[in-house]
Amino acid sequence: MSIEGILNKIQAETDEKIAEIKAETDSEIQTIEAELKNFEKAVLAKSEEKAEIEAKRAYEQAISRAETKFRMETLAVKQELVQKAFKNGFEAILNLPPEKLRERYATMLESFGEKEGEILYGKEDSAVFNGEFDSIVQKKINGAKFAKTKSDNFDHGFMLIAGRIQFDARAESVFSQIADDFTDDVSLMLFGGGDK
Repeated sequence: MSIEGILNKIQAETDEKIAEIKAETDSEIQTIEAELKNFEKAVLAKSEEKAEIEAKRAYEQAISRAETKFRMETLAVKQELVQKAFKNGFEAILNLPPEKLRERYATMLESFGEKEGEILYGKEDSAVFNGEFDSIVQKKINGAKFAKTKSDNFDHGFMLIAGRIQFDARAESVFSQIADDFTDDVSLMLFGGGDK
């Protein structure tokens, strides 16, 4: 074989080998490009899914904050209304004529279930806790023996000290407790899912 033939044969083999390598490389490049496109699609889909989850979470958090703010504002308004209502009720009770207050206080005293003890009454209620009060108490509580003392520590209502037990019927305390209980019920309805 001549040198030219050998060179042509080497050239042909080289061209053939280059064509094979190029075909293999093109096939690998296509495979890699397809895998890369699939990877990009998966990453994009995952990013979109994550973005959607984050957007949904942010929306739910915004709604939750708005609902909480609304509940807090509603609670504040209701607490204010409760306080006004109980303040008006408190004033209405205190403005009752002494005979009506005597009857109410005697009924409250009867509800404690005690027959004797010391009654400390408010400094503004001297006209209520008089002999007429004693008569009403005797009718309601047979055999009642209560000593009465005016207290300078509170204005209206009374406290009963019966042995080691103390009953608080001071007007301010009673109304404050009722208002607190009612406010707790409102809070429970707004935040605790109560059915009250």
